[in-house]
Amino acid sequence: MLLVKPKGGQIQWATCDQVFRNCPTFALFTNQVIDSNSPYFIWLCEKLDLAVWNTENNLAIELQRGVAEMKDLSQNWKLIQQYVFTALESILPLVPKSIGSHCPPWIMSILQLPIFPVTTSDGCNTTRSLCSSIFVPDSELLKPHFQGKVDILDFGASHVWDILPVLRCSKVNLKYLSDYNSQETMQIRVIPPQHEDTKIAEIIRGKKTALTR
Repeated sequence: MLLVKPKGGQIQWATCDQVFRNCPTFALFTNQVIDSNSPYFIWLCEKLDLAVWNTENNLAIELQRGVAEMKDLSQNWKLIQQYVFTALESILPLVPKSIGSHCPPWIMSILQLPIFPVTTSDGCNTTRSLCSSIFVPDSELLKPHFQGKVDILDFGASHVWDILPVLRCSKVNLKYLSDYNSQETMQIRVIPPQHEDTKIAEIIRGKKTALTR
């Protein structure tokens, strides 16, 4: 038995097969040892047969436990946003590059977990599973128009488009703000952009009309 303390948890006893090394920095609730370059440390890990962190096998458990323990405290909202975002970002190198490729089942299972930070239409912060009623704010231009009207996937200051390849592996028919085309439903008034060239052209036409009268 080893006495361990996860970064975000309490000191506890754990068996060697429950302790990992080389964990990513965002892993707060996985039993882990403090890595060291000492040959004695490496020798000890080998003797204890401590497992090396494996994203495919360990990420889902880390996320489930982490979000479950943090969501009860409102002051942890920003931490949850950054925590889940960073975890999903770590998956990017493992997402198939080609559009037609099938996403690995373990990634699909993570995208089904109730861990995603959502700001609801009435301004409440909650965590839930991805569903077709949640909008993905992949457009900074449209995002302000939708806030307070729909439930939005909310990663705070992190840009959601950085992890879009991961989100697009979801089986859920997610709604992206950039794809939304029903302005009447959202009661959004789209104002055509006013370009400086257009204004100058109008002034010239007005002066031309005045001179040719």
